[in-house]
Amino acid sequence: MQQKIIVKSEQEMHAFAMRIAQMVQVGDWVSLIGGLGVGKTIFAKAFIAKLGFNGEVNSPSYAIIHSYDPPAVRFPVIHADLYRIENDSEYQELGLDDAINYGVVLVEWADKYPMLLPDNHYMIEIDKISDTIRDITLNIYGEGVSRWV
Repeated sequence: MQQKIIVKSEQEMHAFAMRIAQMVQVGDWVSLIGGLGVGKTIFAKAFIAKLGFNGEVNSPSYAIIHSYDPPAVRFPVIHADLYRIENDSEYQELGLDDAINYGVVLVEWADKYPMLLPDNHYMIEIDKISDTIRDITLNIYGEGVSRWV
């Protein structure tokens, strides 16, 4: 299932992220794709906050992975950034394939390894139209399609 969405402000990006967060379940993968500065981290902050986290959410650009665990969130969330991953073995070392078995995986720059995406995933491609407007292409694969309303 594919849908095009235009967000015109940071608040609308928050609302979109919260809508996705309401639908995800353990075993879901959310891919954020787009260039630097398009709003991937803004999405991630709102997404993780909607799942219950009250602290500061930073992009895992340098740490590669940040984990959020109950009771701080509804279920475990792994937030990863693949920008600096250079090969398949580095990717495998992250353990994202295992993490999806007990939580939700949120991945920035997932387009670096599209062949490794699981059957159940939300692919969110963000394109910058202007300083405030973003064109989002949402593709939902697998079980998530039935949850999209």
